[in-house]
Amino acid sequence: MHRTKRIFNCFGITLLLLLACSHVRADMIRLVPPISLNIDGQNINEGIFTLSSLSGIELDLSETEILSLTNTADDIVHTAIIGSGVGHDLLPIGSFPIITFTYSFDATVPDLPAIISNVISASKLFTISLPFSSSTSDFFEIIDVNGNASFHSTAAVLDNVASGFTNIDLFGDQSVFATFGATDVQMPPVNFQDHGTVTVPTPNSAWLSVFGLLLLTRKCTKD
Repeated sequence: MHRTKRIFNCFGITLLLLLACSHVRADMIRLVPPISLNIDGQNINEGIFTLSSLSGIELDLSETEILSLTNTADDIVHTAIIGSGVGHDLLPIGSFPIITFTYSFDATVPDLPAIISNVISASKLFTISLPFSSSTSDFFEIIDVNGNASFHSTAAVLDNVASGFTNIDLFGDQSVFATFGATDVQMPPVNFQDHGTVTVPTPNSAWLSVFGLLLLTRKCTKD
């Protein structure tokens, strides 16, 4: 009887451990569309959200490419219903201090020109933005660790020192900067609106895996 109980204890803890590990592997970058969206003076009801590139960046600026901009066959495409509150799991991603991604939003109801955005974010929960005018496309949004956003006309270069003409301290500790050259034009935030909330995975299950492994070892080796 004691042995049977011990087997069930081992099975239960093993299942818990496997679920925790599975959660880590399956963690997704997730988008929830906004309550409302207005482009070119028109209220948008529906559109196509396309994620075309995604990379994770470490503090030493080493990069892990998860989705390549050059391989359009791998694009992640979702129909976003504005105001629905329905979220979209975009792609599994590990936990990185910084992520960069490129996406487009093509309004279909009503039908308007697609808008392209390039994002660098040091935050795990943040709002991405779209301009009120579809003529403002292929812009660059920089989001610091606190979720504060700035909008730029040129691409940023990540650096561990403030080497640019304009520098944004992503973590507030001078460890990583988004740097810009002299030709960059910073766009007023009032020209942009909420395009949805993005959540990025954090290493929230590692402690559960370790704790589960310790319990499993103790329970399954104890007489």
